[in-house]
This record gives sequence, C-alpha cells and structure tokens, in this order.
Amino acid sequence: MKNRCLIFMCILLLGLFLYGCNSSSSSDGAKSSQSQVAQQEDGDDTTPPEEEPPEEPPVEPPIEITGSYTISAMGGASTLGGGGLAGSIEVSACEDVSFLKSGTVDADFVVPMYPIEESLGPYPLVITGAQTVVVDPDSGGPDGLLYMLSGDPNLYISDGDNYLGSGDDNEIVVTGLKVMPGGVLVFGLNYDSNDIDEDDDVTTGQDTAALVFTYDVIIQGTVVTAPLASAYMPDSYYPEDRGSLWIQHTYDPHGLYHIAHFVLGPNGVILTAGVDADVQDDRGGDAGDVGIYEFDGCFLDGLIDASGGDGICDGDGGYGGCVDILSFGTMVSTGIIDTSGGDGSNGGDA
Repeated sequence: MKNRCLIFMCILLLGLFLYGCNSSSSSDGAKSSQSQVAQQEDGDDTTPPEEEPPEEPPVEPPIEITGSYTISAMGGASTLGGGGLAGSIEVSACEDVSFLKSGTVDADFVVPMYPIEESLGPYPLVITGAQTVVVDPDSGGPDGLLYMLSGDPNLYISDGDNYLGSGDDNEIVVTGLKVMPGGVLVFGLNYDSNDIDEDDDVTTGQDTAALVFTYDVIIQGTVVTAPLASAYMPDSYYPEDRGSLWIQHTYDPHGLYHIAHFVLGPNGVILTAGVDADVQDDRGGDAGDVGIYEFDGCFLDGLIDASGGDGICDGDGGYGGCVDILSFGTMVSTGIIDTSGGDGSNGGDA
C-alpha cells in the first residue's frame, strides 16, 4: 500500500514538472513572437545589410620623362650638288618598348624671294621685241640671226657667214636667256621626241623646241612654240596643234658647272596651248608639253598654258599637254599652270 502511494506521488510530481517546463517554453515563445511583431511594426529590418564594394585604389598620374636623345631622319643640305636622301629607322623588340615625345615639330619655312642676282653668262640673249628662232636655215643668214639646228639643243646667233652651228668657231652659243616684259620669242621645232614617224631620226618629224643653257633663263614676257605643221615631215598638218618646249640647264663646253636659275616672272607666259578652231565643226588644237629641268632653283610666278584648244559645234576639244618640272634646288610656284582639255561637243582629255 505504501509502495502504491509512493509511485502515485512520483507520477504526480513528474507531471507537475513537465507542465511547468511547457508553460515556460510557451511563454518564452509568445514573448519572442511579440518581440518580432514589435520590431516589424517599428520598421526594423532583420535582413543582414549588403556588403559595399571595396574602394578602388587611386590612379597614379603618368610619370613625365624628358628624353635626352632624338631620332632624326632629315635629308642633307646642299649648295651645288643635291643633298643626300634620308634613310629609314626600324625598331623591333621582344619586350616592351616606349618612345617618348617632347617638344614640337619645327615646320617653319622661309619662302625664298626673287629677283635673284641674275647671271646670263658671257653670251647672253635679251629679247625686248618680237623675234622668231628659225630651224635649219639655208645658210648662216644675216648677222645676228637667231637659229637652231635639228637634233642640236643649242641656241645660236649667226655671225653672218655661211657656216652654221658648232662647225663655225665664230658662231655664238647663247649661255643665258632673258625675255623682257612685252617681248615675244617664238621657238621653231628642232627635235623629234616621240618618233611617231618610226624612223629613229630626231631631225625629222620634229615636235619639240629643245634647248639647253648654262646660265639663267628669265622670262618676263612671252615664249611660244611653233605649230607642229611647221616641222619637216610633221606629226600633224593640222595648224591648230602646237609643239612642245623643253629647256634644260647643262654644263658649259669646257665641262664647268655654273649655278643657274629658271624664273617665270609675274607677267611671264609660256604658251604651248592648242589653238581654238575657227571653222564650223572643226576640232580644237592639241597642246604641246612643257619640260623645265635641272636648274638650281625654279621660281614660277607667271602662266604656263598647255591647255587644249576649243572646238566649234560638233568639233572636239583639243588635248591638254603635260608639264614636267625638275629642280635641283628650291622650287616656288605661285603662278598658274593650265593643262585643261579644250571645250567641244566631246571635251578634250587633259
């Protein structure tokens, strides 16, 4: 009996113990729920805050380095002969390479001025009026006659006897030429440059006035070439087609070199233009070429007209010529160079 009472008392105490624990847990849970509700009502966010990205390190400014060395690829200067051509620079590396630039590019340029101190040599020719240079005269002609020979680029002044060219020691070979303002000099044609007649002979089918000078050529007036039809066995009998002009600086007969310049003054004209047609449905004349070579300086301030002539109605426009200039020194061009094709029902080619 006592044992039954003891067991009953133990069971009763155990039940009371379990009830107290459950009540405490429920109370704590209620309090926790109430606390969470209160926090939510107060607007508190229990979500952990996002981590901010780390700050980037400051960028260091580039280090400025002034180099003490330079790379130069300039052509050589010159006085008489031509300056040497510059070479090239090539760099390759298997690691990093850095070229540093400091300073600025010096592109200053002083335009040379003329009038130059002209030099026409010991046998100058100065043209003040209108004169024509004949080709292959029958004889020496009158004293003072200006002439050229086919295949010979010299310009001669006759001494009045019957001997021509270099075969006469008394003939004057012009060393320098000057055409004054208002002067007009017409050159006949003495050289076949294209061999259209296919005879390998520069003295037939002449299409060019070819001349050499050892000193200056100064044109302040007008220089004109003759029509192609004026040549012996001409390339063209069409009177509107004009011949070419070729002027070159060269050594004197003794092999000496003299500084020489080519100057086309502000009123100077070189005319190899084709002539405009003057007959219904006729084509315009073809222009001749212009070549100026190997002077120590070229100053072009006037007009080089190598344009084609205009046709009439159904006539085609003439072809423009070519202008070729090679200077061994300074070249300044402030004038006009015209190689346009002539107008017509079909425009001419330039």
